[in-house]
Amino acid sequence: MWSMNKTEKRAKEIIAYHVKKLEDFAGSYVLSAILVGSLSNGSYTGNSGSDIDLIYILKDDAPQNAREHVLNLIEQT
Repeated sequence: MWSMNKTEKRAKEIIAYHVKKLEDFAGSYVLSAILVGSLSNGSYTGNSGSDIDLIYILKDDAPQNAREHVLNLIEQT
């Protein structure tokens, strides 16, 4: 589904996709999604080792399918 395009613009599109999908399904169970790493501090290069570092914090009572949804979303992208 996702190409190996590692530009900063593409990385931000993927983050926007994550936000949209979480709002659609797991939004009531996700307390926070935190961007860390090079995209958060402006040092993202898009080189072969570049990636998107997102931390998802879910409520303790989040159902298993919410957790699976987040994991599937990460796997997709």
